[in-house]
Amino acid sequence: MKKFLRKYDFEDYFDSLILSRGKSYYKENRILDIWCQQDLVTAYIDGSEIYKVEIRANDKELNNCYCSCPYSEDGEYMCKHIAAVLYYLEKNDIPELEISNKKQVKKEKNKSELSKIYDEMNYELRKISDRNGFVNYYNGRYFVDLISNVSGYIDDFIDNEEYNNAFELIKYTYRFIKDTFMDGSNGEFQDSLYLINENASKLLYNDEYFDIFLDYTEDITSNNTLDDFSDSPLHAFILYVHDKESAKKVVKILDEIELSTYRIFVSQTLDKISLTYDFIDKDDAIKMCYESIEHYGVKELLIKYLKNDNKIDEVIRLLKNDIKNHVRKDMAYDKLLDIYDEYDKLEEKKKILPEVIIETNSFARYKELKDMYSDSEWNSVKEKIISKIKPNNRDILEDIYMEENETNKLFELLKENPSMYRLAKYQDSVKDKYSKELLNFYKPQILEESKRVSARKWYQELCHYIRKMKELDNSDDFIFDMLKEMYPNYRSKRAFKEEIMNVLSPKNKQRFYELIENRKPVKY
Repeated sequence: MKKFLRKYDFEDYFDSLILSRGKSYYKENRILDIWCQQDLVTAYIDGSEIYKVEIRANDKELNNCYCSCPYSEDGEYMCKHIAAVLYYLEKNDIPELEISNKKQVKKEKNKSELSKIYDEMNYELRKISDRNGFVNYYNGRYFVDLISNVSGYIDDFIDNEEYNNAFELIKYTYRFIKDTFMDGSNGEFQDSLYLINENASKLLYNDEYFDIFLDYTEDITSNNTLDDFSDSPLHAFILYVHDKESAKKVVKILDEIELSTYRIFVSQTLDKISLTYDFIDKDDAIKMCYESIEHYGVKELLIKYLKNDNKIDEVIRLLKNDIKNHVRKDMAYDKLLDIYDEYDKLEEKKKILPEVIIETNSFARYKELKDMYSDSEWNSVKEKIISKIKPNNRDILEDIYMEENETNKLFELLKENPSMYRLAKYQDSVKDKYSKELLNFYKPQILEESKRVSARKWYQELCHYIRKMKELDNSDDFIFDMLKEMYPNYRSKRAFKEEIMNVLSPKNKQRFYELIENRKPVKY
């Protein structure tokens, strides 16, 4: 029998209500079984289901606690089941598993340092996992901390020239990360793997283990042993590169190893080019870029290198050529215009902006070009641009007419498609002249929508347009007549009536209140 925590004040660690429930569990004999092995106390508690509690402690100190219940399984909170066991420890001696304990002592003596680390890793993982072994979104950061600690062990092995231990722990940790059941949406898998890749890159400075790790990497990549993470060991070689000779060795490895389609860390083409440029021969790297120009990311790399060499004309040529083939012309034009801005090529930018506006329907670029001209020059430029915009590109035409105060032309476009969104967007530009027409455009759409809306957020959206109607001249009577007409659509919808009331003028609020309180059939 063994004593634990006889003089330890644990109650301050608990919420008072949880502590009270834990004491009740203890008094109700809810502890079904309890034993200890060295400093580990294991207990099973009869709660809403049977929960497992583990406590590491001695007679004076509580080291850590774990419970499989939903409240405590993520390691953040101390639950009533843990409290019940602590109350039990305070009053009772705990039976030791004598046979198991002797075996454990013998096992610990024979246990390698690696085995102890493996046990620690799995114990720490269990602490941050739920009952199904899942590491949730909030506990992912603790998983990265776990791997960071392991990374420290690997560095210690390497520093002490215990290369085999370092290699074995690296291999085990790759599998450990791959097999962990985790949310991982915050990049925890990638962050953890990167730490181990850095460890492995240090191991590669040993010639013997360079070859051993290369064999391991070839096996992993050819068999896809680490699933989506199978390029991780290869990434260690890239991190290892530190001079021209090491770069040549790694480029050769990248040439010879085949990777599956999905990769996290390594892009063989891009990495070979980057290593060649940074460590071997810049001209050869640029030549490799041209040879693989269609590969994803290579063109961006080439432009970076050309900019380093101040070959801006060649950069512009590449980007202009890219415009012809790019699926997203707006993005291709943006890259070219960024170069013009970066190198103060304002005249070239001024010449190409009309083309950009016409091809991409960019009103922002239209305004940018307008600022480059004087008022006297702008009119002819504007007319040329408008004449080349296709008639079905009404969005930019409407924006241009609004910008240039061409009220009649803007209204003619609105007539063709008087959606409530467009009416609200351009209302301020045309309302002085076309207030009555705008009211008549709004009305049938609001009446029709009022038949369909069925939730407060949709009521609010519809009432936004009623508020816009209120801004127009002589709108009060028009809006109230519309509200009487649509009365059957909101009669039994209290939330709808509340939202309507919120957007009305004081005059209409009073009339609307009388209308809905009267509750009599409305005559049209």
